[in-house]
Amino acid sequence: MVYKPWDWVTFGPLAFQPSFVAPYAVFYLAGVSVSAHGYERGLLQPDGSLARRWLLWSVIAMAAFLVWIIPTALIVKN
Repeated sequence: MVYKPWDWVTFGPLAFQPSFVAPYAVFYLAGVSVSAHGYERGLLQPDGSLARRWLLWSVIAMAAFLVWIIPTALIVKN
């Protein structure tokens, strides 16, 4: 990595962390792809896979968060 996670770059009123450029691009493209055909279709439709399996997705999200936060807390603690 060229940039440290706490480095910030500002261009006028915009500020961002250069080490997170790839996640920013992924989040932007995910938002565009979800909303390209409208919110009523695809992943966000009322009877779609996300709505039918919300409990599973919630458990997966919590597990992913724990997999991230535990090593991060150990690193920051030291």
